[in-house]
Amino acid sequence: MNENFDWPLFINRLWERENAQGLRRVEGKGGYRNGRYYPYKTPNGNVDIGPGFDLAHQSKEFRETAQKQGFTKEELDSIIKQRLKNEGQYFYKRIVKEGGDPNKLTNNVFGGLLDMFWQLGNGLYQNYPNFWKAVAKQDYEGMQRESVVLYKDPDGTYHEDTGRRDFRNRTYFKKA
Repeated sequence: MNENFDWPLFINRLWERENAQGLRRVEGKGGYRNGRYYPYKTPNGNVDIGPGFDLAHQSKEFRETAQKQGFTKEELDSIIKQRLKNEGQYFYKRIVKEGGDPNKLTNNVFGGLLDMFWQLGNGLYQNYPNFWKAVAKQDYEGMQRESVVLYKDPDGTYHEDTGRRDFRNRTYFKKA
């Protein structure tokens, strides 16, 4: 994994994209109450905590802690880093599989991969073959084009997450 990756910057960017009101500690917004974060309903109907932990995909213990005592920002940030830190090895394997050199992976692209994984989980590996080809070739235009992510609204209609994509393209999938 990239030794000099700026985890605090990445994590704060994740908060900004997933729960800006919570990041700003607006009392009663984004699940923030009395210095801790609790579950809240997102605009797309999910129940999250902090920067996009979808409670439907968390362990029973995590859900119980979220409901009963909540988490501090520091606790949530630590969990993010813990969960994502090992993902780099899978990024590298996929880049090799596509014929690329993972040692040429920039911190910007690494951050974009982490951000996509946070949003998509393992679907990033299964549903984005052209994206991975672009990453392996260091083709920034291809990464930007192929990083389309869809979300389902409460009515069941799919939409492109253009805000997230535009952010990734400006922030991560660009030449340094």
